[in-house]
Amino acid sequence: MILGLIIGVFLSLILFTIAIGISSDVPVLQIAQTIGSIVIAISSLLALSLYRQASKKLKLQYADKASLGHLKQAIKFIEDAYSIFTSNNVGSLPLNHQLLWQTTARLIIRYEKIKKYVSVDRHRLILQEHDEYWRMQFNELLHIHSYSMDLEYFRGENTNHHTGINSQSIAVIFDFSSWRDDNHDVLKQIDNIELLANGAINNNFTGVIDYFGLDQDLIKKLEARKHRVSKGGILFLYLTVPTMINII
Repeated sequence: MILGLIIGVFLSLILFTIAIGISSDVPVLQIAQTIGSIVIAISSLLALSLYRQASKKLKLQYADKASLGHLKQAIKFIEDAYSIFTSNNVGSLPLNHQLLWQTTARLIIRYEKIKKYVSVDRHRLILQEHDEYWRMQFNELLHIHSYSMDLEYFRGENTNHHTGINSQSIAVIFDFSSWRDDNHDVLKQIDNIELLANGAINNNFTGVIDYFGLDQDLIKKLEARKHRVSKGGILFLYLTVPTMINII
């Protein structure tokens, strides 16, 4: 767009200069010099514009490449953390070895640091999904073995507190496994009332329908939107949930 504008201005100036020369007594040599000056000026602007475009493109390519590299490294850090924590035996009780907990915690910290450098939107989206997945994996693992992780587990064979698993490692791992309010949740963007009002649940799933029937607030919201449902798409809840018979 910018290139076309420059060329347009360039041609307009040349034609304007020629027109002035024809309609006046200005010498041909002077007209040629004027046109030459215009050509040089426009060429400089054109070269500058092309340079800026090429520079911007290179910067974007570099940023994309750098972001992708950080994304891959971040994913590797968190995958390695879980692999080490479970000693490559998925779901097993982590060994109560201080070095194992420290190494896992260090990898989580490195993961948290490097993921901040993921700058491209599509890379961030991928990272968010990995982040949620691995938080869930750590959370599930810790909850499954919560009874096994007793005092003796953390103290180890030596009853001296200072030789057991250090508190920093424990804090880092448990903090990562917890869900925080600032975590991105794609479900917050979903309008479940709209989905249900348009027949998201098949009538065969009576258990789900009965479960929704217990939520009076949900029923009222569905009733408020029933006018948006097509004539052939009668709300399944209106037909099956006893508590809604009076609404029809």
